[in-house]
Amino acid sequence: MDYDEAFTLEQVYHLANAVGELNEEGEVELYQLFQIALAFDDGHQLQILNFKSLWYYKNAIPAYESADNVYATKDGIFTVDINEAKKYSKALCKALASNDIETASKHLCEYISKKLYKIFEVDLREKLIKQVAKDLPQQSSMIFEALDNNEIELY
Repeated sequence: MDYDEAFTLEQVYHLANAVGELNEEGEVELYQLFQIALAFDDGHQLQILNFKSLWYYKNAIPAYESADNVYATKDGIFTVDINEAKKYSKALCKALASNDIETASKHLCEYISKKLYKIFEVDLREKLIKQVAKDLPQQSSMIFEALDNNEIELY
């Protein structure tokens, strides 16, 4: 990038998000490098980063395993980490087992909120949040109808 070129707002989002997530140990995740590459786009036309990882450490007590999937574009970074999913699933099941619907709902909302936060552009994120709020009641009625008609497998 030439010195006389200014960053676009989109490039600033990518760079700020990447720098903001760097940890103190100096370790850099692949998706963070992707964000930095997007910020300093010099014409390489990088569009998407998609990777999956799985690891197992048998010498730990107890043995440790994990997996994740990362899909990143200029709009956001979307990840699924099995340890995070397990944490939310356990909390959700615990709340449901005690018939604590309010806590269960809060766990689901927190999980979704963390996913929405990974959309870089604030205006785009806000539009999506408003649309999800509008769509959720309709989706709820569709789920109830599908359950009544045995159209959803419950396993």
